[in-house]
Amino acid sequence: MENLIGYDRSTGELREDVEIYQKEKFERKVTEEVEKRYNEKAQKAQKQLEGYRQAKQIEKAIANGKGLEFIQCIQKPITEILPELELSECGYFMRLLSYMQRGKDGLLTHKTEPLTQSKIQEIFDLKNRQTRKVLARLEEVGVIKSEMVKRSKVYFVNNFYHTMTSQKQRGRTSHFIKLMKGKLCELVKCLSTDALGLLYKIIPYFHYETFRLTDTPNESDLTKVKHLSHAKLAKLLGKKEVTIEKYMNELSAKGVILSTKSKNSINYYVHPDVLWSSKNPNTDSADSLRNMFNAHS
Repeated sequence: MENLIGYDRSTGELREDVEIYQKEKFERKVTEEVEKRYNEKAQKAQKQLEGYRQAKQIEKAIANGKGLEFIQCIQKPITEILPELELSECGYFMRLLSYMQRGKDGLLTHKTEPLTQSKIQEIFDLKNRQTRKVLARLEEVGVIKSEMVKRSKVYFVNNFYHTMTSQKQRGRTSHFIKLMKGKLCELVKCLSTDALGLLYKIIPYFHYETFRLTDTPNESDLTKVKHLSHAKLAKLLGKKEVTIEKYMNELSAKGVILSTKSKNSINYYVHPDVLWSSKNPNTDSADSLRNMFNAHS
C-alpha cells in the first residue's frame, strides 16, 4: 500500500505519512497556544507585581515621612465656593492646609498640638483683629470648622472640601486632585499669600492626565482638552488679567507653573510635584513634564 502524500499550503512542503504529519501539526498548534496563554498570564502577573511594588514604595515613603503625603482637593464643592473667596483668603487657607495631618480628621496641628488662634496669628503674620476676621470668613464659607477644647478654640478643615483620608474610607467617588503636602509646606514659605491664593483657585481647572489648566478638567478624550488661556482664566476667576499675570509670574518663578505661548495666547501647565491625580506620581507624562520644567529653570 502506497503512503499518502500531503501538501502543506502554508510552507509548500510535501509530506508523506499524512496521519503523522497531521498529528505533528496539531501538537505544534497546541504547544503554541499553551505558550501564548502562559506568556499572557506571566505578563499580567508581572504588571500586577509592579503595581503592588509601586504601591508599597509609596506607602513606605509616606510612613518614613519622605513627602509623598497628599491632601485631597474635591473639585466640585471647591469650584462652587471659589467665587465667595478673595485671593488673600484662599492664600491664608492654603497656609492652614499645610498643617493638616493624616489620621487627625482634619484637625490642624503644629508639633502634635492643635492650632489655636494665637498660633494662627503667627502663621498668618497678621494682627489679632485681622486674623479673627479671616478665620470667621473661612468658617462662614464652610472650609473650616471650630470647636472649644479646654477653653481654647481649635480648628478643623471641613472634609467635604479637603481630606487626607483614603477614598475607600471616605466612601466618596467625586473627582479630586492631590495637592502634595511636602511641596505645599515649601511653597507657603516662599510665596506671597495672594500667589498661594491663585494656586488654590486654579486647582479645579487642573486636568488629571495632561497637567494642563483647562475648563474641561475631567475630559478623558485628550483631543478635546483645550488649554485655558490667560484671558479665559482671568474671566473664570473674576479677576483682571494684570492680576492673574502678576501672580502667575510669581508661581512660574518658583517652578509651580510653566507657561507656553501658542499664537497670541499663553497656556499653563502645573508641576507634577505640586498637583497630580493618578495613583503613580512617576508616569511617563509626569516625567516628561518634569524635564520641561527643568529645561526652563
